[in-house]
Amino acid sequence: MSEKETHKKAQGLRYIIYRRPPHPEFFQIYSSRRIEEKYYQAFIWVIGHSHVVTLRAGRHALVEVLTEKGSVVPRKGIVKKVSVHESGLEKIQVSEGGVISYTSEFTFSQCSATTYRERHDGAFTGSFDQRLLHTFPVESKDDLRPFTLVDYKVSRGRLEVRSVNAYPQDLTLVTTESTFEI
Repeated sequence: MSEKETHKKAQGLRYIIYRRPPHPEFFQIYSSRRIEEKYYQAFIWVIGHSHVVTLRAGRHALVEVLTEKGSVVPRKGIVKKVSVHESGLEKIQVSEGGVISYTSEFTFSQCSATTYRERHDGAFTGSFDQRLLHTFPVESKDDLRPFTLVDYKVSRGRLEVRSVNAYPQDLTLVTTESTFEI
């Protein structure tokens, strides 16, 4: 794994919502899940220190992408693009064709060393059904491992997703909590 890949910083992340699924070749996918439900189909990809969640219901789709600034992403189908920075909490609501309802909140938390360690370790506890986790090599003597964790809960007509992206180099956690409903 390259030095560039293991020493990421949270600055410059982009949060993008699409109305069309992106092609996988746009991303380096470290871990993935395919979800088949009666009312929808979903894909979750961990793409390094970020993620992609795609939900399709019939001919409608909504896609959540958290990615690094400067990464090549599709231009077509963008509904909303937000720069993730020290603004704290951002809430996004989108509807696609009256079929998919989407709500998401994300937080950018730069912490003290003590608070960061507590939140870093606490990120692994939760009540979601399933998870994807990708860790990177340890960056410092404190053994704080950078990681992307995506927890998800599947139910009839609903997908809940919680992600935590840990950046020990700048003591920052970026968290998203999203709900897709059919």
